[in-house]
Amino acid sequence: MLIRGVTSEGRQAIQAGPAPRFKFQLPLLYRISGQTHWHEGTTDNISRSGVLFRGQQSLKPQTSVEISFAVSLKNPDGASTKIVYSGRIVRSLRTSGGEPLSSLAAAFSGYRLVRRDDKTGDA
Repeated sequence: MLIRGVTSEGRQAIQAGPAPRFKFQLPLLYRISGQTHWHEGTTDNISRSGVLFRGQQSLKPQTSVEISFAVSLKNPDGASTKIVYSGRIVRSLRTSGGEPLSSLAAAFSGYRLVRRDDKTGDA
């Protein structure tokens, strides 16, 4: 992974290394790209390059997914906008101990803003 930045002299710098991860729990929704049904999950940690989360539906590595966090942006006109990330599953583990959730790691490849009308709730 490459990290891009700017030096104190104003030059662009590229440095190899993992993206810093932030450990916190947020609710999220995820689905296989192109499907309509969303599954519920919770983040374990997140970085600019991806997210580790626990979810109800186990998915195989390389599966293309869409992930939406329970964060929405309010527009001045009353509509809200949510962020939907696209990516792929890079790791999938079934948790032990009888817990019904899977641990999934997804790498982000892009995102889009989806405007929702508060009156209808439609995207």
